[in-house]
Amino acid sequence: MDNITIPLSKSKILLFLGFALAFCAACVWFMIEPPLTSRYSNPHLVRMVGLVGFAFFGICTFNLIKKIPEKRPGLIINNSGIIFDPSNPAAFIAWDNIESIEAISTAGQPFILIMIKDPELYIQTLQKPLQKKLAQITFSKFGSPISLSANHLKINFVELEALLKSELSKRQNNSTI
Repeated sequence: MDNITIPLSKSKILLFLGFALAFCAACVWFMIEPPLTSRYSNPHLVRMVGLVGFAFFGICTFNLIKKIPEKRPGLIINNSGIIFDPSNPAAFIAWDNIESIEAISTAGQPFILIMIKDPELYIQTLQKPLQKKLAQITFSKFGSPISLSANHLKINFVELEALLKSELSKRQNNSTI
């Protein structure tokens, strides 16, 4: 089998960038001129929410802007396994380490869990502290440290799920022969 390469979707990235910028603008408004309602009458609290929101959506904006000129694919599927972040060596999962692929939804957002044989070992291999913490949270909540979304990929969720399950099934059938 040749590599199956799924590129990043520039249009989806631009759409998310637009939302991130809109939320940044709303957060700046909260910091400059906090809207006061009977429910949130403390302007300091509203400013603090604006500041935290601006920091979060500012980071999102920065990361989305970095993705726009990227030429590398968003996902690679090959004979060895799945590479879900080609710039990160820890983002490779070998087929023989994958037990199953499951689709779930949380807060209306569908994503794919890649259930692996030794999740704790995978988490230990992660170098960046934030990556490691997010993987631990995902593992404790969903049973796997690895989750994929089609949000930034040029493929819809249903097609991505079917493709991954099909490729895993081929590998599992070949290994039992």
